[in-house]
Amino acid sequence: MTTLIEPEFLRRLEALKNRLLPGIRRLELPRPNLTGFGISPEVESHRPYAPGDDTRYIDWNLYARLDRFYLKSMLREEEGALHLLIDASESMRHPSEEKLERALQVSAALAYIMIAAGGKVTHYSWADGITSYQEHQGQRGQPMVLLHALASSGTGRVTDLHRTLHAFVRMSEAKRARLFIISDFIDLTSFDVDLEYLRSSEVRTTAVQILHPQETSLRKRGYLRISDPETGDSVTQLVGYRALRRAEREARRFLNRTADRFRRLGFPFLRYDLDQSFEEIVTDCLMPDRGASRFDRL
Repeated sequence: MTTLIEPEFLRRLEALKNRLLPGIRRLELPRPNLTGFGISPEVESHRPYAPGDDTRYIDWNLYARLDRFYLKSMLREEEGALHLLIDASESMRHPSEEKLERALQVSAALAYIMIAAGGKVTHYSWADGITSYQEHQGQRGQPMVLLHALASSGTGRVTDLHRTLHAFVRMSEAKRARLFIISDFIDLTSFDVDLEYLRSSEVRTTAVQILHPQETSLRKRGYLRISDPETGDSVTQLVGYRALRRAEREARRFLNRTADRFRRLGFPFLRYDLDQSFEEIVTDCLMPDRGASRFDRL
């Protein structure tokens, strides 16, 4: 039974919205220009110029001071659009349904706050591809429609982020929008090409990894039955102290390799376990100046 439409969750959601909304309005909403018509982009940040970049965005004032080329990263009207990719594969329900529930809570809060700010939200459930999606606009009554839609999102079995991202870029108008991918990222497929495309399309992508404590700290020794919840394959193995430590090292290496695939392209990668509330996670996502999560690096 999902908590998304329970009164206590709604109370916490409203309190979080009231706390974060002033800052979100400043960061996300389109800006009118001095004439009162159209959009006047604001400089959000700078990055070093690279061959092939659009020279129209070179900050010449900065060049005059530093004698180096930097590009201005601008806030645009399209950035009022938010896309949420929510992993609903079998691994998100293993070893506990709490993982998927926390992912849905985080997604609901991100969407709820963006709708309150007048933005457009599209949420997608995915597994080995996109299983369902729905758009929401900042209109009266939409928050409850949103929560019911998330509570009844489609699910799947096998994780395939490459196939999902490939479908996402074909079916969405995501250029220069904001994207959150919420998953445990326990996926062996290669999705680097898709991330490169998101970067070239200026999609502001943030990866939010949600894990169960058992997935990062193996504590049991003896005969263990190890199973893959997505394929059903299983094996029984005698695990001693050395094997346990080796398995933990391999798990950390795999998880950090996934994080590095995002960070290499400049995409924030935030890692959490179930000890952290959805309020903490959402605040980190929307207020990055707070710093990285305490569970950010294994």
